Amino acid sequence: MQGNEQHNASYQKIFQSIKDNKIQLPSQPSIFVTLQKLSNDPDVTTNKLCQVIGQDPALTVRILSIANSPIMRGSVSIASLEAAINRLGVRFVTYVSMGLALKQLFIAQHKPIEERVQLVWDQSSKVAASAYVLAKALRLFPPEEVMLAGLVHEIGKLPILTFADQSAEYFNNLPLLDATINNLHPPLGKAILKLWKFPDEIACVPENVANPNHKTTKPMISDIIQVAKQHILNYARPDNLPESNEPKSPSYYRLEIDQLLDSIAVKNMKKELTSYHQLFT
Repeated sequence: MQGNEQHNASYQKIFQSIKDNKIQLPSQPSIFVTLQKLSNDPDVTTNKLCQVIGQDPALTVRILSIANSPIMRGSVSIASLEAAINRLGVRFVTYVSMGLALKQLFIAQHKPIEERVQLVWDQSSKVAASAYVLAKALRLFPPEEVMLAGLVHEIGKLPILTFADQSAEYFNNLPLLDATINNLHPPLGKAILKLWKFPDEIACVPENVANPNHKTTKPMISDIIQVAKQHILNYARPDNLPESNEPKSPSYYRLEIDQLLDSIAVKNMKKELTSYHQLFT
């Protein structure tokens, strides 16, 4: 009981800190805001995207690197940003650049917090890669949007970790911190994505993934993220270890995916998953 009271007090303290503006919900990097506007423009051109990305030398180098990576590379190596965008596609480059821009938010000063911040980014980028591959196969939602949803599905952990980074109460009590994160990050994630003006189908992802039994019959982006998280677990499972007998997530039913065939497909997609994960590492 004492542990529950401590956790409840911790939650209230963090929520009150947010209300008092002692915890700032993270703001998008300025280039993210510009790219987000471009992502909503059906007439965006290669030249316009070049102008935006070209203002960030590090991002430019990264896009060139992706364009020349084994999974994307054509027969000729390219050296210009315009050629890279033409090879990869305007939509793909826009969303990947948005994801890469978000990475700069994932920083901390104290080692225990830094480790958790980096773990959130690493796991989210793996889920994003799996979600992108799955969305391409299912053809229910734009794969680039699903990929970005995978990157931000645990964004609600960030303000908690930022707060903990400034409070010895948390980085000296990691079990309390982890319990606080697990309980608070879904509603915080939704609040952040609403603040960032994400569409509802992405803003609801943090809460829906945390509660896969939410009542709906139609497939949602959050269902792809849910299955993508299971892909990551299966991907890490040793080949000689049998599959879990746990009941299927409702997401499998909504997406009409056979779980046994899906687990086989994950093994076949191993190389592709690794390649897309490397986009954000």
